[in-house]
Amino acid sequence: YLPCSEALLEKKKRQYPAHYGESRMTRYREDIANGQVCGDCVNGAIKGAVWSELGTRAPVYKSHDCPDKSADGMFEYCRKIGMEWGGMDSLPEEPGIAVRMAGHVGVYVGDGEVVEWRGFSYGCVSTRLEERRWLHWYRLPWTEYVTGSAGGVQEEALLLGGRLLGRGMKGADVRELQEELVSLGYPLEKCGADGEFGRETEQALRAFQKAAGIRADGLYGPASHASLMQVRADMAAQAGEDEAEEPEKTGRIVVVTGGRVNLREGAGTQYGVASVVRRGMELEWVATAGNGWHAVRAGETLHPFLPEALFAGRDPHRSRAEESERRSEGICLHRSMLS
Repeated sequence: YLPCSEALLEKKKRQYPAHYGESRMTRYREDIANGQVCGDCVNGAIKGAVWSELGTRAPVYKSHDCPDKSADGMFEYCRKIGMEWGGMDSLPEEPGIAVRMAGHVGVYVGDGEVVEWRGFSYGCVSTRLEERRWLHWYRLPWTEYVTGSAGGVQEEALLLGGRLLGRGMKGADVRELQEELVSLGYPLEKCGADGEFGRETEQALRAFQKAAGIRADGLYGPASHASLMQVRADMAAQAGEDEAEEPEKTGRIVVVTGGRVNLREGAGTQYGVASVVRRGMELEWVATAGNGWHAVRAGETLHPFLPEALFAGRDPHRSRAEESERRSEGICLHRSMLS
């Protein structure tokens, strides 16, 4: 994505003079005044998304090994490096798969909908799959496809905050988000908390984001997670910590192997520090997020997150001598990075 600007407008006008007649200039300058971003189909749907990390930073040209290809060129590139592809009759029901026709590309987001940058008269729009003449689908090497099939991330492993959530995604974390939205007064009257991120969930999330004073983009990422966790913490404080129900113990223990390790409020270093633990401390394991970060219980605090490589599991029914022997056999994980 690129911000609309006079400099970019003049550059493109010189490059493609036939597309920049006077009839369009008023609209272009309105977009500049309104701070809009622009891009063609492959730039908006693929290159710009990868280079800007879904719009969370300024684009870095060819970052993440994503080449600068045309719509047709990107299809040929992905086929050449061995990405799965096929005709539209075999399209998998998975968000994030690219769909193409001659000279154009979009991204399938599930439930029969495609997001595409369709040109001057339309902009970035959501269209029905069957209404457009798509020819092929193909997987993108920069997308992690989440399914319930072998090799995919299973639903029970998906903790809220462990991945970016958006339209078409499914899982336990989507259901938890829906339940949180409903509890905060954002009803999902049509579908309820069904674990599927559809239009109704997106609208409820946008309303929450607007009320929280953050970007209302309908995507549940770090900013939305931090806001929701803050609301949850405020509500718990108002209700009184002593009245909170005691969660069921999992019976699994983890031992910190790093020197000084930050426990995070979410599954990644982009989240705030909830607490600090040190080598040798034992914590109760709660669950594992889809990106490998682990949620643990630290004292009375639930679900701070710990990097996978910084702890080793311990069975509380084994003696320390038995655990030491297991570690000598290389069963336990070793330190590789600090948070």
